[in-house]
Amino acid sequence: MNKQTNIIDFEHEYVIKEIVRLLQNCRPFFCEALLDELREQHQALTDDQPTFEQEKNLSPAMQQWQKFKNGYLGCIMFFRMGDFYETFYEDAEICSCVCGLPLDIRNKDNESIPLAGVPYHAVNGYLKKMLRSGYKVALCEQVESPRTAKGTFKRDMVRILTPGTLSDSTKDDSVEL
Repeated sequence: MNKQTNIIDFEHEYVIKEIVRLLQNCRPFFCEALLDELREQHQALTDDQPTFEQEKNLSPAMQQWQKFKNGYLGCIMFFRMGDFYETFYEDAEICSCVCGLPLDIRNKDNESIPLAGVPYHAVNGYLKKMLRSGYKVALCEQVESPRTAKGTFKRDMVRILTPGTLSDSTKDDSVEL
C-alpha cells in the first residue's frame, strides 16, 4: 500500500509540474480564444474594408493616426505620442491581450475609443511579443522635434515588422530589433 501511494504521489507531482510548465509557457486558453477571434476580425477588416471608417470631430493627432492606419490596415500600428507608443480601437484590444496591457478607454464626444500604450523605452519587448503571436507591426514615429513643432507633430511610418523579422539572434529579449 505504501509503495502504491508513493507511485501515485510521484505521478501526481509530475502532473502538477507538467501543468505548471505548460501554464508558464503559454497564455491561458480564454486569452487564446479571444486572440483568435480578434485575429479573425482584424483579417476581415483588412480584407473587406478599404479604409478605416472616417469619424467626425477627431483631434489632429487622431486624424494623423487615421491617415496612417488607412495605409497599413494589415498591421497593428504603434503610434508614437510623446513618451508612449499608443494603439487604438481593435489594435488596442489585440495588444492588450497579447502583451498583457491594461485596456483604457478615451471618451470623446460620447464615443469610446479603446487604447493601450507602452513606454517608448520598453517597446522592444512588446514588439517581440506581437511578432511571436504572428502579427505585423507598423511603427509610426514623431519625426519633428518638440522644440520646432507648431501644433501637431509631423509623423511618418518608419518601420514595418513582420514575424519573419525575428531570427535566432533577435529572439532574446535583450537584443533590439
